[in-house]
Amino acid sequence: MKNSVLALALSLLLLLFPGISMVLAQDTTGLAGLKTEQVSLYGYILHYLNLTADDIGNIFYFRLKGDWYPGPNLFFHMELDTDYRTGNQHPAYLSTLLSGSTSDNHSGAGDQLNLKVDHLWGMVNLGKMDIQFGRIPIGWGTGYAFNPTAKTHPGSFLDDLPEETPGTLGISSGYSLNDSTAFQFYLAFEDKTRTQRPEAGEWDRIPFGIKVQKIWGAFDFSFSWIKEVSYWPGVHVYHREYYLGSDFVGAVGDFGVYGEAVLNVPRNEDGRFDISGRRTKDLLEYCVGGDYIFSHADLTLRMEYYHQGRGVTNKADYDLMGGLSTGQALQAEDYLLVALEKIFLNYYTFTFGTFINCNDGSFILIPELNYNAADNLEMVAGLVAPCGEKGSEFNGTWDMGGRKVELIQPSIYLQAKLSF
Repeated sequence: MKNSVLALALSLLLLLFPGISMVLAQDTTGLAGLKTEQVSLYGYILHYLNLTADDIGNIFYFRLKGDWYPGPNLFFHMELDTDYRTGNQHPAYLSTLLSGSTSDNHSGAGDQLNLKVDHLWGMVNLGKMDIQFGRIPIGWGTGYAFNPTAKTHPGSFLDDLPEETPGTLGISSGYSLNDSTAFQFYLAFEDKTRTQRPEAGEWDRIPFGIKVQKIWGAFDFSFSWIKEVSYWPGVHVYHREYYLGSDFVGAVGDFGVYGEAVLNVPRNEDGRFDISGRRTKDLLEYCVGGDYIFSHADLTLRMEYYHQGRGVTNKADYDLMGGLSTGQALQAEDYLLVALEKIFLNYYTFTFGTFINCNDGSFILIPELNYNAADNLEMVAGLVAPCGEKGSEFNGTWDMGGRKVELIQPSIYLQAKLSF
């Protein structure tokens, strides 16, 4: 309740800023910073419907953003959002299916239409260095569908309605050594799952990341050292991992290429880093991809390969419950995303994508039609069609102790997004 009141008060304050600044602009108050040209509000409202043969789901998503420039080297930013879900889009829907419950009394997030503060941060520029703190987005990585180096928040490739990187309570800073070399770091004060627990403040449970970036020709490279902390509710422990990371983005002729990778560096019983007895491919997580635009046909081809070292290659070894308890959304080792995007009649974009499990041969087809009905109105219609043999990941049906649970069903979705 306190969070809702705070969010509402802050949003009202943002809404009042333009009016206050107009009054101040007429007076010689000397209060620089409260001027209309230094404050801006914008955002969007999104409505999403998901229809299957058995049920229907609904998402109402609202995001309000505000910027304030009180001085030449100061910048403040706020983003408020609400994510209200019902039916097969409710946060408790998956647990209800897995438990076999027929109760309609869901509980938890999504039951109330409450505003919350997702981003709220200030940044100061000190010449070659900038410092940012508050609830900040830490969007490391160059991948399109996967971001192995993004270790401060759960992956969102299975639910990408919100377009922004989730906010993380922390501090970050960057320092430009010269025009081609820069350093970055962040220190976070909450675990990856955003679990609120008293012991989360202990130093051993503080995530961090250090990165050096280098521009070389048409490419941008980075190398990093990352500590990830996540709370595993299934086993009630904090899990810590350390990674060596790297990413790149650039162009080879007319091809845009990118990639990122992390190598897990495990520790032994003495707490020392030790990779002896471990296969490198099992410790490695990476993605590599690219896109090419056929300009004469307004056609874009995008491909991305993803390797998950902790995954398995045999479908008999899949462990759905184990993966859910540790935050592992996908089961296999190797995946491929292929998408063709065609623009026609100026206002329409048709995308035909497929997401393939390269180990068991199952896949998901995702054709989608996007219509720009107006400058600030976007309408989308699409289809999700899972395909695969019995026991494969994208077959969609799992055997849970002799009970069949259909987690992925063919569905039609409709979406409208209104921006302001």
